[in-house]
Amino acid sequence: MLRCMRLTPLVMFVCAVACASGGTEATPSPAADPTAAAPSGLDPVILVHGWMGSPRDLLSMKAFLDARGLRSFIAVLPGEDNVQNAASLRDYVNEVQALTRAERVDIVAFSMGGLSARYYLRNLGGQDHVRRYISIDTPQYGDLSACLLPEDLGGQMCPGSAFLTQLNSGNDTPGGVSYTTIVNEEGSTEAGRLHGRAAVVTVSGPHAALLTMSSVQEAVVAALKND
Repeated sequence: MLRCMRLTPLVMFVCAVACASGGTEATPSPAADPTAAAPSGLDPVILVHGWMGSPRDLLSMKAFLDARGLRSFIAVLPGEDNVQNAASLRDYVNEVQALTRAERVDIVAFSMGGLSARYYLRNLGGQDHVRRYISIDTPQYGDLSACLLPEDLGGQMCPGSAFLTQLNSGNDTPGGVSYTTIVNEEGSTEAGRLHGRAAVVTVSGPHAALLTMSSVQEAVVAALKND
């Protein structure tokens, strides 16, 4: 089965990922891994995939983080509705915290996944559970090509949508969470920036390849280890 990772401003489908099994490969529940306790002094890291993505998209990033002493977990989102995804992410964070006994977790979210994660932080109590929020090429203020999609299938990314209007009203960076946005020079860097106190890291590369690029992976590690 072919699954597209996200929209770009000019083209509906920028990439396709072939799944040999014919479906999405889900990652096991964190409770299924008896070695999943976070290393001392480091928060567990929860990775969140993007629009029409799957956990497989995040395997390279997970391997990179784990090799550098960061214990990471991959969230499995239920669909393309950010509100539903945020509720699922809330439950997953609670599950990881129960397993690792961690006071807080860090979230690294790709593309539309960054919007789901921000909704969780803003509206579902995530500020009490998350220490760091890091987005990678997330259309924080929208993507015009998303306006061609139904609301619950990616259309929430359309600039001016009811979802983005609510999400971006008031303070973009609420609470005591540390915010980092990794923006892409090959996309719309302004649309990817959060207003407020978010750190901004600029990279350059095809959207679909960012999760496997060493410059992006190193930027994520630096943000995760920044006190």
